Amino acid sequence: MTKFSTATISAALKARDAAVAELAKGPTGSREASLLATVRDNDAIVREAIENGAAVQSQAEAGLNYRTQVDRSQRRDFREAKLFGRELRDIAPGSHEGDTFANITLAAAANGSKILGKVNVFPFSGSKGMVPVAPRATAQLTAPAGALADGNVPAMVAPFDVVKVTAYSTVDRDELQDYPFADSAIESALASAVGQRVDHVLTVGGTDGVTTVEGFTGAGTATAGTTVGTIELADVRNAVARVEDGGGNANALLMSPMGKAAFLTAYADRIGGLPEIITIGKLGDGTAALNDFSFIAADLSTVGVAMRKDIEVTHVLEEPSLHKLDRVALLATARVGGVSLANAETVQVVNGSAV
Repeated sequence: MTKFSTATISAALKARDAAVAELAKGPTGSREASLLATVRDNDAIVREAIENGAAVQSQAEAGLNYRTQVDRSQRRDFREAKLFGRELRDIAPGSHEGDTFANITLAAAANGSKILGKVNVFPFSGSKGMVPVAPRATAQLTAPAGALADGNVPAMVAPFDVVKVTAYSTVDRDELQDYPFADSAIESALASAVGQRVDHVLTVGGTDGVTTVEGFTGAGTATAGTTVGTIELADVRNAVARVEDGGGNANALLMSPMGKAAFLTAYADRIGGLPEIITIGKLGDGTAALNDFSFIAADLSTVGVAMRKDIEVTHVLEEPSLHKLDRVALLATARVGGVSLANAETVQVVNGSAV
């Protein structure tokens, strides 16, 4: 029996990581079997140490964030892992089944989309669809029995293209089998990553190399900020006024987190009456949608967004680099069509300058 101790676990993890690092470098020839055995054996040492330690020591004594939940009766087939309401065994490659519309799932994720819950999302289930967009019409004063003035303002049903937004994570297959409580963490991570990227697409558009979709910065009306290096209160109030002058009701300001912080620091006592400020932060790789001196004022109720109704979930384990490490890749994919506007004036994009 492996006795629980931080020294035992530390040594096993170091040995395991060293073997994984060597495998990751490329072909290892006759040493591959030995390295894989090192990974497997040290995984077993860590697992047994934690199981035995949790049985005799308190959480505080063990120095763990959670008590292990693993025993022989809890081990499962990795395909029993459940993501977005379905077990992996029930999700075939290319499946688009789910329990909840994708926009609701992504908006509900802890760090997911901040925009999808505030715009008009039109779910579709095929490869293409249409987005109904309400136009701005002008009402006429008409005399009794008089002829209507020529005011042809057709309702719009806009076609759209979509881009795929995919997030993935890899996990050791033994860990996916042994720790059922990891499912929710994996799902949250994937939904958050997809939701954040969708917000970037809706803000600045995007391309997958084949299809390009527009975001607010392409579909809205752009103007230049009056000063450099910061967001000015006068620019914000003027942008809100232009939204309302165009027939909208400005209900949101989009800024970068640092841009918002600087703006509030400068004008905290004078922002009464402004719409909600929504921050669009950087992605995990550091990509920013908005710089710290530009912003968007919008009536989000006038924005139409097409989105495939289900999140596609896929698992991959036969890819060579994963197979030799006994790891599983889990992928979540959404399809979004950018933004559709009947009136570009309801989204005002103010581009500041750094210098």
